[in-house]
Amino acid sequence: MVIFGASGDLTARKLMPAVYKLDTEGLLTDKFQIVGFSRSDLDTARFREEMRQALREFGDKKLLDEERINKFCERLHYVRGDYGDPEAFRRLQQFVGGQCSGDSRQVFYMAVPPSVSEAILGCMKQVGLGQEGSDRMWPKVVMEKPFGLDLEGARRLNQLLAQVFVEQQIYRVDHYLAKSTVQNLMVFRFGNAIWEPLWNSHYIDNVQITAAEQIGVEGRGGYYEESGIVRDMVQNHVLQVLSLVAMEPPVPNDFESIHDKKIEIFKSLEPLLPEDFVFGQYEGYRQERKVDKNSATPTFAALRWYINNWRWRGVPFYIRSGKALARKVTEVAITFKRVPLCVLSEEACRNVSPNILFMRIQPEEGIRLCFVVKTPERTEEVATANLDFKYSQFEETIPDAYERIILDSLCDNCVCGRQNRLWRDDAIEAAWKAVMPLLNTPKEELAGQFPNYKPGTWGPKEAEELLRRDGRKWIVSE
Repeated sequence: MVIFGASGDLTARKLMPAVYKLDTEGLLTDKFQIVGFSRSDLDTARFREEMRQALREFGDKKLLDEERINKFCERLHYVRGDYGDPEAFRRLQQFVGGQCSGDSRQVFYMAVPPSVSEAILGCMKQVGLGQEGSDRMWPKVVMEKPFGLDLEGARRLNQLLAQVFVEQQIYRVDHYLAKSTVQNLMVFRFGNAIWEPLWNSHYIDNVQITAAEQIGVEGRGGYYEESGIVRDMVQNHVLQVLSLVAMEPPVPNDFESIHDKKIEIFKSLEPLLPEDFVFGQYEGYRQERKVDKNSATPTFAALRWYINNWRWRGVPFYIRSGKALARKVTEVAITFKRVPLCVLSEEACRNVSPNILFMRIQPEEGIRLCFVVKTPERTEEVATANLDFKYSQFEETIPDAYERIILDSLCDNCVCGRQNRLWRDDAIEAAWKAVMPLLNTPKEELAGQFPNYKPGTWGPKEAEELLRRDGRKWIVSE
């Protein structure tokens, strides 16, 4: 596995701990090697030491053992070079060739921003790196989100990828799709007969998707200035969750059908108007390292989307995502319509609330259904009760998403991991098209408004007003 961006935050925090855990579980062959490539002034010895520190800090504490770590780090190598320098890629090609036998299989992992991915692909094409194999499933390239920075960039990146690899070799990964709780959205919908009759505009009042982080950008100011909340979360993670909640049933055992149904949702999203979204930036963001002191980059977005199809016509999908918010939580809240006529006592009717279904993706992963019951007292009082399921009920721990991603990339089966963990090229372009109204907001309009919310809150007051105008409010499970 060649990791481009080997000295970056993603490699240290996620990739290396995931590969290490797979190694401790005996899921890697004895010949498996990792070659790191980046611009940082490192050599193999220094790279190994930095990865040792990363494993101690970010790895599974139950698996940390100095002897085991040292043995694992013997698999690590490092090649320094500029991402746009063909000579550096020739050195990398020679090094990889020296480490690998003739029948070796290679995975190229792009742990870099989209602009850097374009330069890497251009050099790979120029020197022929990754094109030595005869098996059209191998080698493979793993692309991290965001895929491009806008619709035009995504198209350009897809064209570049097609010049170096065929579609079966391309793994456009979104680690949200590899989470057990996100995969459970499909199981919950299509594995339980009781929900399908209710899963439409006749019974559902609104759908809310919250993807909130309590921390700020945590030293990743340079990356965040390029991405912002729309590219970092809305265009990929949030839209994938929305599509899994809203999609039509796919054709059984047809992996491509799942992608087709998601694309139908992306294409059915009504164009966003200025009154449909709110941006925010937390106080202190402009003082973060590598952030412009007059930055107009949003760290928060709230929006109202409608899906123009028979199932969802007229049902608003409210989305909010941001940094430095009140809690770390990612969940879907589905509010059902109120009873058409309350036939209980006047006192009881005042306390009858709509049913709400919460699907918690992280943390405290699980599902909760809220419904109305009578209290035990002699009065006519009613209250809301909950039916709860938590993933903690299982004895097994939830596998890390990056472990699944890496295992998928190492799999021989051409459909391995493709069911609902990857993006297809046309889906990416459809998702970018849906969010372009957000990206086209003039930055000069935003710069004068920012910052507009304090860390530890739920974002700017305009986000509350967005729902208040519709007679609704944001909700989150306890």
